[in-house]
Amino acid sequence: MKCLYCNAELNENSTKCEYCGNEQKQEVVNNNTKVVHNKIQIIIFLLLIVSIVMSMVACFFPYFDIYGYSQNYVSYDGQAADGVFIIIFGMLSLLFILLKKRIPVLIFQILSLSVFLYDYIYQQTHSVYKYASRYYGMGFKMLFVFTILSVILSLIRVIWKKKLM
Repeated sequence: MKCLYCNAELNENSTKCEYCGNEQKQEVVNNNTKVVHNKIQIIIFLLLIVSIVMSMVACFFPYFDIYGYSQNYVSYDGQAADGVFIIIFGMLSLLFILLKKRIPVLIFQILSLSVFLYDYIYQQTHSVYKYASRYYGMGFKMLFVFTILSVILSLIRVIWKKKLM
């Protein structure tokens, strides 16, 4: 057994550390566990905010290049594209994060991922895009990574809260 304070080796049934003199109480272990859980929650919270912001920013990067014409995910030929939905869902998610609501954040991130996946599947199957040579750019890759990451982190936050209750 190790001391809860100084990590010195102790006898199995020791109630007091012979090196630092502190009593070995179970509540210290529970306190340390709470501190670790709080730190993990903060890290997940910060990663979630970063992933939502990065998915919003990714909409402005080149999404794909088709027939030598590069486009982003926000506008296409002067019209709004589906990236606008991801930006709106991202802003709503950030608002609900500030309001400490976890389930709406998860819902909006699932909607963002759904828009992204719908567009990707549509591009793979629609006749205009099907046989065109297309290069997916940095915006597509960032959007793919950060929308999936934000859904996973949102889901972890919802599950974690349910477990702690």
